[in-house]
Amino acid sequence: MNIKKTVTKISQCAHSVRLLHSADLPKLDISFEAGYALRGIAMLMIMFIHSINEYAIYTSELSTTLLVPQYGQLSCSIFFFMSGYGLYFSLSKQRGALLSYLWLHVKKLLFPFFLAFIGVLLVLHIFKNADNAIYSIKPWNILTLTMPEGTDMWFFKVILIDYVATILLFMLPLKLTNRIGALFCLHALAIVLCYLLNVPGCWFFSNLAFPLGMYFAHYKGHLVQARNTLLLACLFSLVIYYTIVTLYHTNAPLEIFVNTMCPLLIVLLMSKIPLSPPRWLQYIGKNSLSFYLFNVPIMLAIPASSMHWVTYFILNLVITWIATILYTPLQRKI
Repeated sequence: MNIKKTVTKISQCAHSVRLLHSADLPKLDISFEAGYALRGIAMLMIMFIHSINEYAIYTSELSTTLLVPQYGQLSCSIFFFMSGYGLYFSLSKQRGALLSYLWLHVKKLLFPFFLAFIGVLLVLHIFKNADNAIYSIKPWNILTLTMPEGTDMWFFKVILIDYVATILLFMLPLKLTNRIGALFCLHALAIVLCYLLNVPGCWFFSNLAFPLGMYFAHYKGHLVQARNTLLLACLFSLVIYYTIVTLYHTNAPLEIFVNTMCPLLIVLLMSKIPLSPPRWLQYIGKNSLSFYLFNVPIMLAIPASSMHWVTYFILNLVITWIATILYTPLQRKI
């Protein structure tokens, strides 16, 4: 009888130790505040790249050393990752009515685009300065979601396709793991096609971070055990990437790997470091789409050639912020 009691106590102690160990493991959750802050950082990087791209410093040796030309691509990866991560939890809470949910998302994406498009038409008509003399756009270009050639809307089109394709995929009678797997396959196929069709630039690589965000949201409990291994892999890949880009000035095949490792590295670091992101950064993240779209007509209206690049960037940010604040009450009614 004593032996039985001893065995029972030992098993209870072992169970308590396991529970304590699992409680002490680093969490990989991303709070709403931290998630919005990450999107805010990504959007600031994108706006910075759009602004500095107007100046020769963008292609300088210092810019290359600091990986400035890569900021836009890496920030897009972060944004795609957080979009996939957030959409996973939004869809997991849905109990049917996915068509109405899809329509709601499409409206939230398209309405600010239409306003920005109208803004571009007005700016090009009113502000006929040397900086935007080369731009041309017709009213019917709105049907193809096209802005002037110098303000490509590839990111907006891709994120729109991502949301629509993912929500439609979740309508199919498949297991959740199969849906995420299918999403990975669709993105991998799209990247291969872009590569084979010689799509200019490597921006399409960053879109693989979207299904990665959904995968991370679904399997984060299993990834806790491999946290340190993943962290080392991410850091190692970024070091190799930095060495190749700065020494050889080339886009290596490692690009696609880095664009998936970068957001993962940031999330892993966030799970280790407690964050209290400022509210202004969260605001940019919550309204990141408005910042991205409304900045297009604002950049066209401000003549970059007449001011320093720092002044140009700050003006872009401030005026875009004001436009977003004015749009917020209208957004709530959509």
